[in-house]
Formats: sequence, structure tokens, C-alpha cells
Amino acid sequence: MDYVILCAGCSFTQCKNPGEHPYASFLPGQTYNIGKRGIGITSKYFKLFFERNKDVNLTHVVYQVPCPTRQPTDLNDFHENHFRVGSYDQVMKGSPGSIWIQLVKSSGHPCFSLQAFDKKDQYLKKAMDMVDNTVKLIREKQPNAKIIFFRYEHILKPLVHEFTKDFYKIMLDDYCKENDITYIYEENFNTKWFNKNQYAIHPNKAGAKLIADKIKEHI
Repeated sequence: MDYVILCAGCSFTQCKNPGEHPYASFLPGQTYNIGKRGIGITSKYFKLFFERNKDVNLTHVVYQVPCPTRQPTDLNDFHENHFRVGSYDQVMKGSPGSIWIQLVKSSGHPCFSLQAFDKKDQYLKKAMDMVDNTVKLIREKQPNAKIIFFRYEHILKPLVHEFTKDFYKIMLDDYCKENDITYIYEENFNTKWFNKNQYAIHPNKAGAKLIADKIKEHI
């Protein structure tokens, strides 16, 4: 079989800085990598890929689902450009910023709080809605492609991990079971384990191969 694989996700997928290595390079066949540093759960770059590659027939779409805290603090804001890590400087200038910034900076500056936890269920549902939008887009544009999700979770930031752990372990798993999507959830696919075992937070060559070898078991 001639594999044509689209890989998507955040910087853990992109891996273009020195010392980083994309897992896409270890997958068989033709691969496309649309991972973007700092991105949240959005179909923006899928749309751009499909618009620019109308003649490409994908066999697989591999999605390293980004952290759901990478969304705007405004629950009514669905602008795809706002589903990102966000900027600390923007918040200091009065912008509401992202949940990620709020949680990461909450212990270091009085203008940040933990109010996001009060609406955690709503934020996680919003993230799942964005996942669903992406899946519907993939199936509209590439109905024959097998969709594979995998979790590579940032757990070195305790509040972010506490906020998102059920999203990865329960919500995403349930969604994949209900929608015929392969979901790879490996306990060691997280920043803490990779960093401790010399695979680097943003995977190095050995870390990328470890991820790719697991993905290859499901293609």
C-alpha cells in the first residue's frame, strides 16, 4: 500500500527547532506535516491544507491533539486565530488571553487567577466541539482517510495537567470510540517522561522514532 499521511498538531508535531525532530519523518510513504508551534485545537490549518492540495488523496490523518487550555478565556470566542497558547505581554496590556496563560502564570502574578477551573467543564466541552469540527472537515474532504489521534500531553505544568487530564484520558477516548477513530493513549507519551528519559520535551530524533513506531502499529 502506498501511504499518504497528513500529520497535524502543535510544536510537538512540528519540531523544527535545533535538536527537535518530527515523528512524521519516520512514518512510511509520503507525509505532510502541518504542525504549528503554540496552536490549539482548530481546523484552520487543515482547511488551508485541503484548499492547497485538492489532488492529494490521503490514506491517513494523524492528529496529535493539542492542549485544550490553548483557547481564549471568552467562552463565546470561537475565532480560530485565538486558539493558541497566547501572549503574556498581551494580557499585561489588558487582553483576556488564553486559559493556558492564566494557568501557567497564576502563581507568578496577581492579575492571573484560577477562575478557569470554575468553568472547566464548559471549556473542555468547547475543546471537544472544536475536535468534532475538525473530524467533520476531514471526513468531508478525505472520506477514505483513516483518522488516528494520539495524546502527547504537557504535564510539567501542574495546573495545566490538572485542568486537562480528564480531557485526554476520558473525553477524547469516549469521542474516538463513538466516532470510529483510533486513539493512541500511551502513559509515557508526555513531556515529563520524555524529558526524564532523554527523549526531550519537544521530541528529539529518538523520541520522534518512539512515537512513529507506535503510530505504525495502527496504520
